This record gives sequence, C-alpha cells and structure tokens, in this order.
Amino acid sequence: MKSTSNASQIYRHFKQLPGSQYMANEKAIKGLVKWLKKRQPKAMLEVGAGIGTLTFASVSALSECWEGDGSCTYRLISIEDNPFCLSALKENLRDQWGRFELIRGLEELSNKPGTLDFVIIDGGNLDPNYCANLSPRAVVFVEGYMNKQRELIGSTHKKRKWVATNFRSLNRKYGYWIFQFEPSLSEVVWFTMNNLLNRTYSAVKRSFKGSRLSLSPR
Repeated sequence: MKSTSNASQIYRHFKQLPGSQYMANEKAIKGLVKWLKKRQPKAMLEVGAGIGTLTFASVSALSECWEGDGSCTYRLISIEDNPFCLSALKENLRDQWGRFELIRGLEELSNKPGTLDFVIIDGGNLDPNYCANLSPRAVVFVEGYMNKQRELIGSTHKKRKWVATNFRSLNRKYGYWIFQFEPSLSEVVWFTMNNLLNRTYSAVKRSFKGSRLSLSPR
C-alpha cells in the first residue's frame, strides 16, 4: 500500500490482512494522524508495532508534515518482538521500509534519542523505560484503554505536570487516550471539559439503561 494518512483507507486495508484481529481501531488511527500532524514530532517511539497499522499511519502522517522541508527530519523507532508480527511488518510495510527503525527492544538501540517528543503505546511489556525519557511538552498516545499501561505512565512521572483524556467512538466501544505533558492553561481546560463530557455521557447512559430495565416486563 502506498503512503496515505487517510484513516479510513488505512483501516480498510489492514483489516483484510492476516493478524488484523489485533490491529488498532479506526478511531485510534484517525486520532493518531490528527495528533501527529498537530504536534509534528521529530523523535518518536512506537511500542507494539503489531502488523504495522499505526506504524504505517505514523510514517504517512510524518512524511506529509515534513514533505519539501529538507531541514526537518523525523526519527520513528518501532518496537516489536513477536515473530509473526515481525514477518508481517516486512510484508505490509515494504513500501515504507527504511523510513522507520524496527527493533525488538530498547537494548538494540546503539544511537538512543536524547528525549522523545511522542510515544505510541499499542501493546508491549510493562516497561517504564518506554515513556521515561520524554521531552518538555511530549505527548503519549495510548491505543484502546490499557489500564495498566496508563497507570505506569502516571506513576513514572509523578513530579511532572500532565493531563490525560479519552477520545471515544460514538458507540463508546473504541478509542484512545492522550497524555499531554506540561500542558498550557487552555489545554488543561480543554482536557478537563472532555473528561467531564465523558463522565456525563457515561452517567446518562447508565441512567437510561437502568430506566429501560425497570420498565421491562417481569
């Protein structure tokens, strides 16, 4: 597949490939592309490349960000150690090969980045090193819910200021989390309002479900 940052096209393409039952959801793909274009990171780490869905989306979005600007380059490091996924990545991203670094673990990096501007968590082991060395204003993107990974991010950065919120699909089944470090005042307000909206929606949904149950025939 040739490079495109269109989330729907990426999702449809990878959905038909072997191993697609473990791929990122469409809402997450769209969100990742949006945040990458918004932040335009130069040093990036992906944890859990899988069959390459978010890797492909990242390469496509970053290439569009830096296209035509010879002075700006990005570095994308993708971690994956599953044999099936490693084989799938070589096939699924053959047109993008060489535009990202594929490793099995951080210990394989001979030239480690100073700090990371953007980290994608889409699986992988619970290792605090994945999100420990973050630059000021870094963003951590978490596909799906991954409670333990999100708890680890918070516990790793107790002394830094950050905000986090969840973006969900209309049916509330799919989504992603964003952690913004050293947020501006407007970002704090925006993240807080989105969290309030999420809680309100969940409360209304629970109330509506309870009303339907109480009205159902016995």
